[in-house]
Order: sequence, then C-alpha cells, then structure tokens
Amino acid sequence: MTPAHPLPKPRVRSTGPNSYDVDFGSGKKASIFKSSVSSLGQSDWIYETPDLPQRPAYSQEQALAAAWMGCIEAPAPVAMTPEELAPLISEAEGNATTCAKLMRRLLKLRTGIDWSVTGGRGTARSWLKINVPKARRVGSDGQPTGESWGYMGARDRALLGVILGELPHYQGESIRTEAGVREWYLWRLSGHAAPADLEVAEPSWD
Repeated sequence: MTPAHPLPKPRVRSTGPNSYDVDFGSGKKASIFKSSVSSLGQSDWIYETPDLPQRPAYSQEQALAAAWMGCIEAPAPVAMTPEELAPLISEAEGNATTCAKLMRRLLKLRTGIDWSVTGGRGTARSWLKINVPKARRVGSDGQPTGESWGYMGARDRALLGVILGELPHYQGESIRTEAGVREWYLWRLSGHAAPADLEVAEPSWD
C-alpha cells in the first residue's frame, strides 16, 4: 500500500481568466495569476501569500509549487541526535552509493513517503539527483504519468523545497561532487544543523 502524502491536495478556485485562489489548508492561502508584464519577454505568472509579496514565476506550476512551499512548515528532524548522525554522514559523503541510500532513508524518515536518489551516468556519474519515484511523476499538465520520463509535481517540489530551503527543479534536485556538498545535503535532509566548520566548495565546471 502506498503511504499517504503528508501534504493534502489544495483547493483551487478560479477567480477569472488565468487567476486562482488556492487554499492549502490550516488557513494558509495564496493567489496565483498571469501578468501581462514580464521581464522574460513573455507573460509571467505571479504568486503571493499573506507572508510573501507578489513574486514572479515562469509557469503556473512553478507559481503553485513556490506558493505552496511558502505556506508549509518543514517536517520535524529525524529522531537521531547530531552525534548519532555524524558518523553515518561521514561514511556516506565519500561514496555515491552509500550517500544515495542514506539520503533516501533520511527523506523517508522526515516525510513518511518514498523518494528516488540516483547517480548520474558518463561524466556526471558521481552526481546525485533527488527525485520522486515514477509512480508519483507527472506530465507537463501536472497529471500523473507513472512513467520514468515524468517530472516532480508541485506537491513534492514544495515538500522537498521546504526541507532544502529552496525550490528544487521540476526534473529533480542535482547534487554536485565538490567537497562538502553531499555532507551539506545530508545534514539538511536530516533536519539538523550542519557543523559550523563545514565548508562547501564553489562549483567547478572543468
């Protein structure tokens, strides 16, 4: 049996052409609409919540995910102390397979649902990507596909985003190989603060 998603589906009410009010529950609401003014050369979508001023997004789905992320709280940290986590993270951050396994475990503990964490191929083989299992992937219309080519939907993007502190890409969150990056993600996924002396290297595209 597939575990229930921790975020219930929102109630969406049309308020006009390309304009919606969204109720995420627990009194959290947002407005999403299409603007005729754009910095990208085309009409942008705009979202706002009681706590966020109007902000642009490049698509309706992006606006929904970003607004949703702004209306929820991050799940509680995993029930392990930093002292218990430290050796697990130290062992995992140097090995892509072990790291992916620990990331999946931490996400399952935080959210109660399954996640996909996979390694890249070819020159990107050491990169990792956090995504949803294909059973939760959606098409460009936001409807379930059940196919590996699908995307991460707004609900999963909002949940992962509030855990990471930034909205992930609809194709998944890519994790670089530079020093400290995997370790930072592992601490973030656990819900506990990373060590104060953790240093994360800048991206290198060589």
